[in-house]
Amino acid sequence: MSMLNNKLDNYKIILASGSPRRKKFFEEMGLDFEIQLKPVEEVYPDTLKGAEISDYLSELKAQPFKESLQKNEIVITSDTVVWHKDKSLAKAASAQEAREMLQNLSGDWHDVITSVCFTTHQQQQTKHKITNSSFAPIQIYATC
Repeated sequence: MSMLNNKLDNYKIILASGSPRRKKFFEEMGLDFEIQLKPVEEVYPDTLKGAEISDYLSELKAQPFKESLQKNEIVITSDTVVWHKDKSLAKAASAQEAREMLQNLSGDWHDVITSVCFTTHQQQQTKHKITNSSFAPIQIYATC
């Protein structure tokens, strides 16, 4: 059992994410956890910028759990945004939109911002990490 599991031995960890990458990350850390999903409309005020958006959305995803959390439960929610030219890039809705997004990122820098929110019945704490990333210039070809 890992040292982290020893510290969390009396807690039930709830990962509120359907992301296979996040599930794998928890498994690789050796954490005992369960996945629970509750639907949330991921809408944020347009006045938010950068990490404020991912912080807000990760906290929003914890809201449906707050009233039912037991004393020994910790719910972990997360959100990632791509911040480019003072704008948040949402997931592409189509192949064409994805091509346009990649073309805009081509040869330029952007921030990948991930926020993680830890919520118990008594408190909530949110942390984020910003990774400045770039794409080499790429040529995007349209498909028929």
